[in-house]
Amino acid sequence: MKRFFAVALALLLTTGAFAQKKFEKNTALDANLAKVVATAIAAASWTNKAGVADAFKVINAYYAFAKSVQAKQYHDYNFIFQEMDEVMVSFMALQAKSSEVAARVAKEINRPVAIANGSYFLTLESYLRMETINLPQSEQVKFDEFHAALVKALDYAAVVDVNSALPKAYAESVVAFRKFVSSTKELHANWILQSMMNPMDEFNAQLQKNPQLGPAMAKEFVKPIKTSWGVVEPLDIINEYAITLQGPVQDDLFDFRDNLVRLGAK
Repeated sequence: MKRFFAVALALLLTTGAFAQKKFEKNTALDANLAKVVATAIAAASWTNKAGVADAFKVINAYYAFAKSVQAKQYHDYNFIFQEMDEVMVSFMALQAKSSEVAARVAKEINRPVAIANGSYFLTLESYLRMETINLPQSEQVKFDEFHAALVKALDYAAVVDVNSALPKAYAESVVAFRKFVSSTKELHANWILQSMMNPMDEFNAQLQKNPQLGPAMAKEFVKPIKTSWGVVEPLDIINEYAITLQGPVQDDLFDFRDNLVRLGAK
């Protein structure tokens, strides 16, 4: 079964990459590919055939949506949301049945979709976040709920993607830290250091209880974080900016850094 899991997960990654390349040329991805991706997602989530069918409905609806909007302009709000409706309905139904499968599907359906004949790309999350205000109130409520569910699923997927051997509380704190940093528009070192406090505390707590997890936790925390203004290296932020702080907070951050380095993070 472990071998099957690895093969299924590899299939998911390769089919996702293939799908993205085809999107860039033509978003008309066929139902056969949707079924392959859905099967890989369900297998990676250790679910049953019903999970495959539910995942297939969402992904197939997403591919149909991508095909239908490729010639539309960004401001064609009514049409785009109307075409998105089946994606919303099928995804919400899937999430009610399995949050884990929904999380993996969320990553697939949040891939960029070409509009305006390829001159612009959007993701469901960004379009929902910014444009539901252009809908009538009754429709806005529905699509805002879809946005909240999609964001929740994407956050869950990010936690799942963190080393599965790590404690959930630590993984969630690292994901929250990365999400905050990636949302920044410019370097605010103090904000980044402040957002580092929770994963630092979780790291220290887990290190006391499970010292054998130290190297894995350290290597996970120091992974680079992409932002719109550059790449953030968490260890560099501590090295370069913790000196601007004073008192116990500075000491805690330098102790954290020393532990990260001692445990193999560089």
